[in-house]
Amino acid sequence: TQSRSSAASDVYKRQPERLLFESQAIRLIDQALDEVPPKTRETFELYRIKGLTQRQIAEHMECALGLVNARIADACKAIHVHRSLLDHH
Repeated sequence: TQSRSSAASDVYKRQPERLLFESQAIRLIDQALDEVPPKTRETFELYRIKGLTQRQIAEHMECALGLVNARIADACKAIHVHRSLLDHH
């Protein structure tokens, strides 16, 4: 078994890899969201970053709940497509 200090050291050594992965993921999401309409991006950011519910977003943006759901789905699809394109290159 590893000592606590050794286990902590292993976690510390992996930290740069995790930070690199996270920064690449953020960049990928940001690039994908650049390709969607501004209202779709705003909706996604309110949902995923700010943590608002779909109902709260609908009230905030003064639009139908169904439109909020569609925008979130569109943003997620754009992220998935963007990731797929990068994986194939």
